[in-house]
Amino acid sequence: MKKPKNATYMRQNNRTFIIQMIHKKQVSRADLARKTGLTRAAISVIVDDLIRQGIVKEAGLGESTSGRKPVVLELNNGQLYCIGISIRYDCCHIGISSINGKIITEKRLDFTNLKTAAQGIDQISAVLQSMLDTCVTEEIVVLGIGVSSPGPVDINSGIILNPPPLEVWWNVPIVTKLKERFDIPVFLDRDTAASALVEKNYGKGKKYKSFIQIDVINEGVGCGIIINDQLYRGVGGFGGEFGHISINVEGIQCRCGNIGCIECYASVSAILKTLRETYPEIQSWKDLVLRSKDDETLAKVIKNEAHYLGAGILSVMNLLELEAVILSGEVVFEPYMLIDELRQYINSRSITRSIKSIDVLISNTDYTLSFTSSATIVSEKFFSGELMDF
Repeated sequence: MKKPKNATYMRQNNRTFIIQMIHKKQVSRADLARKTGLTRAAISVIVDDLIRQGIVKEAGLGESTSGRKPVVLELNNGQLYCIGISIRYDCCHIGISSINGKIITEKRLDFTNLKTAAQGIDQISAVLQSMLDTCVTEEIVVLGIGVSSPGPVDINSGIILNPPPLEVWWNVPIVTKLKERFDIPVFLDRDTAASALVEKNYGKGKKYKSFIQIDVINEGVGCGIIINDQLYRGVGGFGGEFGHISINVEGIQCRCGNIGCIECYASVSAILKTLRETYPEIQSWKDLVLRSKDDETLAKVIKNEAHYLGAGILSVMNLLELEAVILSGEVVFEPYMLIDELRQYINSRSITRSIKSIDVLISNTDYTLSFTSSATIVSEKFFSGELMDF
């Protein structure tokens, strides 16, 4: 027989549902009572507690169909802060944003010559403490710290595992280290998973319930998958390693140990490596795109990139039947040839091609502000109800 849910669970669930409704639009206490089925007295207890904590505020009078105008409630966006820490291959981007994405402050640290993770944590902590001292007053609620890094990462244990070439951060329990210094909840996630959350909440993913966001950069190919408005993580949090789908069982051995991974062919560094002898002057994807306008051989390289990515995307789409693909990273520089070829490749081979097409889009999110992706890890935890201890 199914066990009844306890009172604490029900209170937390009601609280989360109320926060989600207030986040979507201004509502009155009476609106909340009607939509939740709770009594007005129960609603008032929860709402008054949220107001006391600075999470919700009264926003004036709303429209009335009859009688007195009701007092409407809204989320106290300006006083709810999320901290983001994005650890990259050569830098660390730290910042504070409000829960609706407004940037409060940010700073980028150069980690090109970082010797140890301990040194990096000291630098991060010093910058973050300075930001807190400067920007956080008594009325501000700091919901948490979101940390992102290239994968693989263990999100449950809060450990950066072994993302090459990020050797200095291998096996570092970053969550524990930051909790030792700050009395704030800390969460770790893959950078591409965090990027997918940004697309879902603020970018082109807003119009879809299910999509894959693929980030192609110099060092690798990563992704985040959203299914029914939720980030797909897998059983242990390691789901979504798109770059390590094999597209050639007799191909190149990948650094992950597998054979023929997408990353071996479609990462920017892999592409540039194939051009090194014949086109030594091409040092970036941008160089390749600009030169391809007058060079058929280089244009074919871009088409091949679309085919490598497309082979992996087809596997994902045929397995999960998502609505869209959103492409980001270095390859979105003047992406017309790439995106046209990718659309044609996917929609001519998809198992559902005779029924519907798959949207293939270019992200318009500014990922140079990478800390905002990390901060979104926190806001997602908050709206899902995983953050209750504040």
